[in-house]
Amino acid sequence: GATPEDIFERVRKSFATSEGGGRILTAREIVKREDTVPTGIPPLDRYLHGGVWMGRVTEISGPNESGKTSLCYAIMAAMCRGMDQGHPGLALYVDAERAFNEQYAAKMGVDVNRVFLCEPQYGQQAFKRIYEFCRDVLLMRQGLDPSTRERKGNEKQGYTYHYEPLPGGAWTGRAVVFIDSLAALMSMAEFERVEQG
Repeated sequence: GATPEDIFERVRKSFATSEGGGRILTAREIVKREDTVPTGIPPLDRYLHGGVWMGRVTEISGPNESGKTSLCYAIMAAMCRGMDQGHPGLALYVDAERAFNEQYAAKMGVDVNRVFLCEPQYGQQAFKRIYEFCRDVLLMRQGLDPSTRERKGNEKQGYTYHYEPLPGGAWTGRAVVFIDSLAALMSMAEFERVEQG
């Protein structure tokens, strides 16, 4: 009979040739391609096997005054210092609660010059900014300068966007997004109702 390895390879080849779409990776390949960002708190990093996973959504929850924001500042400080890979990173802090404390963040080691602060009025604004930040980070990783974006084409044929090369080549830093907090983000309809009184 077939060995477990033979069966696995047959299923893998079947997936590779099917028209189901998407990518199929083994768990080992997924673990190899992922890495972590240290929290800056060594005992917590050991517990988390290196820190917070990149490319994932991580929710930090707990009661009021339990240290959620302080943990976010510690992660942001580690990112901005580049302690995880030697290249300073960038952070987008979506402050729906209007509670970002620049002095406390700086005291925690955050380079506030490497943090973009977004204070959205409603959720759609927040997610638009998150999309733009992530888009620009991906462009810089491809060696393109997002500030040189030029739209070409027309409405009938469609538009394409062109970018100049990023001076110095592709950016190799990391980026992180914080939302403080999802509970404080209201929809545009809710915001308009509040504004109308």
